[in-house]
Amino acid sequence: MLAKESGSSHFDLPEEVLQVLPPDPFEQLDVARKITSIALATRVSGLESESSALRAKLAEKDQLIADLQAQVESLDASLSETADKLALADQEKEGLLKEKNLLSNTVRKLNRDVSKLEVFRKTLMRSLQEEDENSTEASQVLLSLIYKLNRAYLLNHKLELQSMMPHCHLPEHLQSRANL
Repeated sequence: MLAKESGSSHFDLPEEVLQVLPPDPFEQLDVARKITSIALATRVSGLESESSALRAKLAEKDQLIADLQAQVESLDASLSETADKLALADQEKEGLLKEKNLLSNTVRKLNRDVSKLEVFRKTLMRSLQEEDENSTEASQVLLSLIYKLNRAYLLNHKLELQSMMPHCHLPEHLQSRANL
């Protein structure tokens, strides 16, 4: 119909489409407007679907970012707590090292004193054995006095050590001597 009226021009439309078009140009314009509206609606619907999909992906990414930020905050808090614990451990280590050095010096001093007392006791025992048998009673009184002095000296040092370091104990060899 349109082909007959318009002459030889088909506007590159298939023959089936040309046969369906109304003969009136205004009706043809109305059909063209409807086709354009359908095409635009289809395109808008496609763009809206694409936009919706992109918004969903954006929301997923935002959620992932929020989760990662929460994880970073948690790790920061954990790191801070661990750093605080490490600082406390370092301070405690320093204190323990000072206490160890102090105890070590005290033990050395006590060992020196005990060694001197042992030498003195041995010398005294030798000299007493060399004395006359008649003075045995006086020797025993003197030995008893020396024994009590040694014991008082060791006990005094033990108490001094315990007052300096109440949570520490004397080494075995000093405890046995101090308990004499």
